[in-house]
Amino acid sequence: MVTVRQAGSEADQVEAAFLAVFSRKPTANERAIWSATGKDVSALIYALLNTTQFCLFSD
Repeated sequence: MVTVRQAGSEADQVEAAFLAVFSRKPTANERAIWSATGKDVSALIYALLNTTQFCLFSD
């Protein structure tokens, strides 16, 4: 598995972030949405960690 830092292109970094957080590759729609933001991959990791897919607690 390639780490986010080892990934070369932005697309590879996005894929590595999704694999690290969700254990799956991003969908085409997720890639397109992230590419449109123009933000750094570190912001993506933060956003992924704050999604309901990742959060394990419930009320």
